[in-house]
Amino acid sequence: MGKNTYACYSDMTIDSFDSNYSGRSELIEALIPSKDVRNYHGKINYKYSQFVLASLIVHGEIPYFRKVDELKKIMNETSDNTLKAQIEEYVDFMEYSYKSFVCNKDNEYVYRVETYDGEEEEEKGLFQTYSGARKYSLSLRGTKYTIYKTKVFQNSDEAIEAGKSLYCNEHGSMSFDKKGELRYCYARDIVEPEYSKDTFYEAYVYIPFPFRQGDFVVDIKDQEIGMIAGPKNDDEVKEMYVLKTDNYDYSDYLINVEFLRKGNGKFNWAYDHCSPLYLEYSDHDFENPDLGTIEIVMAILKRVKQGNGMIFDLEYAVNEYRKKQEQDKKDGDLG
Repeated sequence: MGKNTYACYSDMTIDSFDSNYSGRSELIEALIPSKDVRNYHGKINYKYSQFVLASLIVHGEIPYFRKVDELKKIMNETSDNTLKAQIEEYVDFMEYSYKSFVCNKDNEYVYRVETYDGEEEEEKGLFQTYSGARKYSLSLRGTKYTIYKTKVFQNSDEAIEAGKSLYCNEHGSMSFDKKGELRYCYARDIVEPEYSKDTFYEAYVYIPFPFRQGDFVVDIKDQEIGMIAGPKNDDEVKEMYVLKTDNYDYSDYLINVEFLRKGNGKFNWAYDHCSPLYLEYSDHDFENPDLGTIEIVMAILKRVKQGNGMIFDLEYAVNEYRKKQEQDKKDGDLG
């Protein structure tokens, strides 16, 4: 990208209000929330290379400017000139995206603030400046929200010529978490670094994990209980998650998990691809379950113990289990 590519933003500074962030926890703990994965790494003496660490940072769920700060640390410490150049380009991209979004010298744009409750967005207000929108957003802490930068058309003819509805030509957006910390920034005029699987921000990196087929786990993001569908063993881990080809997608580098979810009054399995970085072993008491009937849990455990794989029709398994209970009762009465 080069530092002079966007010279119009070179004299801008980053507001400390946005660049500050709370929760400066130890980096690995922030990037790998799963204590079981971290403990496993300690057990096998796994070392994070600078390339892997940079990849974890750029894709991690940490504040936007913590990513910038942590990437700069690696850039200043590494002796790998290729990685250094990649990080410098990516940090430029992140900082210029922020500066472009904030810049509104000719008052061509307005800033629209919207909250999100998990189902739909609600517009909260329009502001002439980013600082005005950001100041207003202080009242929204405790709620996730987004600030959009929107082109202002002088008249409907100008809007039609641009091929957009009036006031609806988005230039970019910023997303904030419930603490009011910046998590994502996009500006249309800032070009992303060139795509390449050899770069830390696009490469699929393998992170060792302890989970194997049949393990009960909990997704620590939403506390859902699930069962690992694969891999079965270490050899399958290497085949599924280490060997790289020219034809793969991101889901190939995630764990297959069957989640037990209740819908329409009954439990069913729901199949998901999950990052092992957010899974931990479940400590749920399956002997005395509170997630449903004992028949459901026992049916799951019975099938797993017998090695019959996953249960895709949980209702069928439960019915079969109940039939066996009824037959056992009849046999007992006859005896």
